[in-house]
Amino acid sequence: NLARFCSTYPPEDLFEKDERPVQAVTEALQRFPTHAEVYEGAALLYLTLNEREKAVEVMNQAARQPSRDPQFWLATGRTAGRVWPLGQAEFQMEYRQRVAPFFENALKNVTKRDAEQVTLEVAQQCVLTNDLDRARQLCEKLTAEHDSLEARKLLYRLYGAAEQKDKALTTLEAIVKQA
Repeated sequence: NLARFCSTYPPEDLFEKDERPVQAVTEALQRFPTHAEVYEGAALLYLTLNEREKAVEVMNQAARQPSRDPQFWLATGRTAGRVWPLGQAEFQMEYRQRVAPFFENALKNVTKRDAEQVTLEVAQQCVLTNDLDRARQLCEKLTAEHDSLEARKLLYRLYGAAEQKDKALTTLEAIVKQA
């Protein structure tokens, strides 16, 4: 919060370099290495300061954390998507390889309590990154194990996009029956 505040309200002399936001972020990363919001704040600060290399370092630090919390991995994965924007076609495969491990770690650390929610979020991320085969696999798993209506809806669209009309129709019938 201090880094955000210092970035929002810079010194009166606009040419004076203010080190407080960077110092605050550095201290936060040392004190709270398992808090995803710290990595988000740090990465966004460095991106704002046009220091992309430091944002990449921050995300590499996040990737090395031993966290077993799937929410940590989902949040840092979303932040990684800002550091390595998947919308840049010329770097899409490289960036996808950098972002995907965060979401895969979320799946590896899923518990029974949050399995459906986490898996669905990862499937939705796969759709956004155009990894439709992986999204389909995850949705099929969700419908089989959790009878997830949201996964079925996404699966219906995935089958339609893949022109698998029979599977799409069967899935649509299951959605209607379930709803």
